[in-house]
Amino acid sequence: LERELRRAERFSKPLSIMLVDVDHFKPYNDRMGHLMGDEALKQIAKCLQTSVRKIDGVSRFGGEEFCLVLPETSPEAAKEVAKKLNEAIKKLDIKGAKEQPLGYLSVSIGISWFPKTEAKDLFDQADRALYAAKNQGRDRTVLYGG
Repeated sequence: LERELRRAERFSKPLSIMLVDVDHFKPYNDRMGHLMGDEALKQIAKCLQTSVRKIDGVSRFGGEEFCLVLPETSPEAAKEVAKKLNEAIKKLDIKGAKEQPLGYLSVSIGISWFPKTEAKDLFDQADRALYAAKNQGRDRTVLYGG
């Protein structure tokens, strides 16, 4: 993230970050067990990695959260990527997903972007957008400030 931020600042390019959280994961983990929960996270991670460009960064952050760094990506383009990710994850064939509250495993996504957001606030604002997505009913994307 720091390297891509320096590059975005230097070349005056946009940079979007996404925080992705698996919805209702604790009940899934409690119902299916930690081994199945770990397997579900691995499938979601692989889906995230194969659904974005090779230059984009995908990392696990916390229990069931992921952080994506999208260089040279406007907020509009990031929202399109998020839509693609949401759909791809819904289609995963994960054991026990049909018993989830929505009938599938879903994710909530918060997005912030540079240069609208100062570099030091990118992560915090993506986190706020993520919580807004969860508070609005989950299985959705919220762009911070938009």
